[in-house]
Amino acid sequence: MNSETVKPDQFASYRHWRVAMESLDACLNRTLGHDGLSLAELRVLVVLSEASDRRLRMSDLASDAHHSPSRSSHTITRMESRGWVKRIPHETDRRVIYVTTTPAGVALFTKVMPRYEAAIKRWFVDAVGAARINELDQDMCRIIVATNDATVFGV
Repeated sequence: MNSETVKPDQFASYRHWRVAMESLDACLNRTLGHDGLSLAELRVLVVLSEASDRRLRMSDLASDAHHSPSRSSHTITRMESRGWVKRIPHETDRRVIYVTTTPAGVALFTKVMPRYEAAIKRWFVDAVGAARINELDQDMCRIIVATNDATVFGV
Protein backbone atom coordinates (compact mmCIF):
# COMPACT_ATOMS: atom_id res chain seq x y z
CA MET A 1 0.00 0.00 0.00
CA ASN A 2 1.38 3.39 -0.98
CA SER A 3 0.93 5.68 2.04
CA GLU A 4 1.11 8.75 -0.24
CA THR A 5 -2.08 7.69 -2.00
CA VAL A 6 -4.27 6.49 0.82
CA LYS A 7 -3.86 6.83 4.57
CA PRO A 8 -4.34 3.79 6.83
CA ASP A 9 -7.57 5.16 8.29
CA GLN A 10 -8.89 5.84 4.77
CA PHE A 11 -8.03 2.31 3.70
CA ALA A 12 -9.72 0.97 6.84
CA SER A 13 -12.85 2.96 5.95
CA TYR A 14 -12.84 1.44 2.47
CA ARG A 15 -12.49 -2.07 3.95
CA HIS A 16 -15.36 -1.40 6.36
CA TRP A 17 -17.53 -0.24 3.44
CA ARG A 18 -16.70 -3.45 1.49
CA VAL A 19 -17.46 -5.69 4.49
CA ALA A 20 -20.69 -3.78 5.16
CA MET A 21 -21.86 -4.21 1.54
CA GLU A 22 -20.93 -7.90 1.50
CA SER A 23 -22.67 -8.44 4.85
CA LEU A 24 -25.79 -6.61 3.65
CA ASP A 25 -25.86 -8.65 0.44
CA ALA A 26 -25.49 -11.89 2.43
CA CYS A 27 -28.38 -10.93 4.74
CA LEU A 28 -30.56 -9.94 1.78
CA ASN A 29 -29.73 -13.18 -0.05
CA ARG A 30 -30.75 -15.19 3.04
CA THR A 31 -34.00 -13.21 3.29
CA LEU A 32 -34.81 -13.74 -0.40
CA GLY A 33 -33.74 -17.38 -0.17
CA HIS A 34 -36.89 -18.14 1.83
CA ASP A 35 -38.72 -17.71 -1.48
CA GLY A 36 -36.06 -19.48 -3.55
CA LEU A 37 -34.83 -16.19 -4.99
CA SER A 38 -31.34 -14.67 -5.05
CA LEU A 39 -30.37 -11.01 -4.96
CA ALA A 40 -29.16 -11.28 -8.58
CA GLU A 41 -32.55 -12.67 -9.60
CA LEU A 42 -34.39 -9.95 -7.70
CA ARG A 43 -32.30 -7.33 -9.53
CA VAL A 44 -33.58 -8.80 -12.80
CA LEU A 45 -37.19 -8.64 -11.58
CA VAL A 46 -36.70 -5.05 -10.35
CA VAL A 47 -35.21 -3.92 -13.67
CA LEU A 48 -37.97 -5.66 -15.63
CA SER A 49 -40.65 -4.17 -13.35
CA GLU A 50 -39.37 -0.70 -14.24
CA ALA A 51 -39.27 -1.39 -18.01
CA SER A 52 -42.14 -0.54 -20.31
CA ASP A 53 -44.22 -3.68 -20.87
CA ARG A 54 -41.94 -5.44 -18.32
CA ARG A 55 -39.70 -6.31 -21.27
CA LEU A 56 -36.08 -5.50 -22.18
CA ARG A 57 -33.46 -6.57 -24.64
CA MET A 58 -31.17 -9.13 -23.03
CA SER A 59 -28.14 -6.83 -23.41
CA ASP A 60 -29.96 -3.88 -21.84
CA LEU A 61 -31.17 -6.06 -18.98
CA ALA A 62 -27.60 -7.21 -18.26
CA SER A 63 -26.38 -3.62 -18.25
CA ASP A 64 -29.23 -2.26 -16.13
CA ALA A 65 -28.89 -5.11 -13.60
CA HIS A 66 -25.11 -4.58 -13.46
CA HIS A 67 -24.46 -8.15 -14.60
CA SER A 68 -21.93 -9.35 -17.14
CA PRO A 69 -23.55 -10.79 -20.29
CA SER A 70 -22.50 -14.29 -19.18
CA ARG A 71 -23.83 -13.90 -15.63
CA SER A 72 -27.05 -12.41 -16.99
CA SER A 73 -27.52 -15.32 -19.38
CA HIS A 74 -27.04 -17.87 -16.58
CA THR A 75 -29.40 -15.95 -14.29
CA ILE A 76 -32.07 -15.68 -16.99
CA THR A 77 -31.73 -19.40 -17.78
CA ARG A 78 -32.28 -20.25 -14.09
CA MET A 79 -35.22 -17.87 -13.81
CA GLU A 80 -36.76 -19.13 -17.05
CA SER A 81 -36.56 -22.73 -15.82
CA ARG A 82 -38.52 -21.64 -12.73
CA GLY A 83 -41.15 -19.91 -14.85
CA TRP A 84 -40.39 -16.35 -13.65
CA VAL A 85 -39.19 -14.87 -16.95
CA LYS A 86 -39.41 -15.74 -20.61
CA ARG A 87 -37.08 -15.10 -23.54
CA ILE A 88 -38.76 -13.72 -26.65
CA PRO A 89 -36.91 -13.60 -29.97
CA HIS A 90 -37.06 -10.37 -31.99
CA GLU A 91 -39.48 -10.64 -34.90
CA THR A 92 -36.91 -9.84 -37.60
CA ASP A 93 -33.44 -9.75 -36.01
CA ARG A 94 -32.32 -13.17 -34.75
CA ARG A 95 -29.46 -11.58 -32.79
CA VAL A 96 -31.89 -9.73 -30.49
CA ILE A 97 -33.55 -11.51 -27.60
CA TYR A 98 -36.01 -9.86 -25.24
CA VAL A 99 -36.71 -10.94 -21.68
CA THR A 100 -40.08 -10.42 -20.06
CA THR A 101 -41.58 -11.21 -16.68
CA THR A 102 -44.18 -13.98 -16.60
CA PRO A 103 -47.29 -13.81 -14.40
CA ALA A 104 -45.49 -16.13 -11.95
CA GLY A 105 -42.53 -13.74 -11.90
CA VAL A 106 -44.81 -10.76 -11.25
CA ALA A 107 -46.53 -12.67 -8.44
CA LEU A 108 -43.18 -13.60 -6.88
CA PHE A 109 -41.94 -10.01 -7.16
CA THR A 110 -45.13 -8.72 -5.51
CA LYS A 111 -44.79 -11.29 -2.74
CA VAL A 112 -41.11 -10.68 -1.87
CA MET A 113 -40.93 -6.89 -2.15
CA PRO A 114 -42.55 -6.06 1.21
CA ARG A 115 -40.13 -8.35 3.08
CA TYR A 116 -37.18 -7.10 0.98
CA GLU A 117 -38.08 -3.46 1.64
CA ALA A 118 -38.46 -4.17 5.37
CA ALA A 119 -34.99 -5.75 5.37
CA ILE A 120 -33.54 -2.70 3.55
CA LYS A 121 -35.21 -0.45 6.13
CA ARG A 122 -33.82 -2.44 9.07
CA TRP A 123 -30.30 -3.23 7.86
CA PHE A 124 -29.60 -0.15 5.74
CA VAL A 125 -31.81 2.84 6.51
CA ASP A 126 -31.99 2.28 10.26
CA ALA A 127 -28.28 1.40 10.50
CA VAL A 128 -27.22 4.52 8.56
CA GLY A 129 -29.89 6.73 10.10
CA ALA A 130 -32.74 8.16 8.05
CA ALA A 131 -31.34 11.68 8.43
CA ARG A 132 -28.05 10.62 6.82
CA ILE A 133 -29.41 8.65 3.85
CA ASN A 134 -29.33 11.60 1.43
CA GLU A 135 -25.73 12.39 2.37
CA LEU A 136 -24.72 8.74 1.90
CA ASP A 137 -26.58 8.63 -1.41
CA GLN A 138 -24.62 11.63 -2.64
CA ASP A 139 -21.37 9.93 -1.60
CA MET A 140 -22.31 6.72 -3.43
CA CYS A 141 -23.34 8.67 -6.54
CA ARG A 142 -19.92 10.33 -6.59
CA ILE A 143 -18.28 6.89 -6.47
CA ILE A 144 -20.53 5.68 -9.30
CA VAL A 145 -19.60 8.67 -11.44
CA ALA A 146 -15.89 8.28 -10.63
CA THR A 147 -15.91 4.61 -11.61
CA ASN A 148 -18.19 4.75 -14.67
CA ASP A 149 -16.26 3.70 -17.74
CA ALA A 150 -13.11 3.45 -15.62
CA THR A 151 -10.17 1.57 -17.04
CA VAL A 152 -7.78 -0.50 -14.97
CA PHE A 153 -6.07 1.88 -12.57
CA GLY A 154 -2.36 2.38 -13.17
CA VAL A 155 -2.34 0.71 -16.57
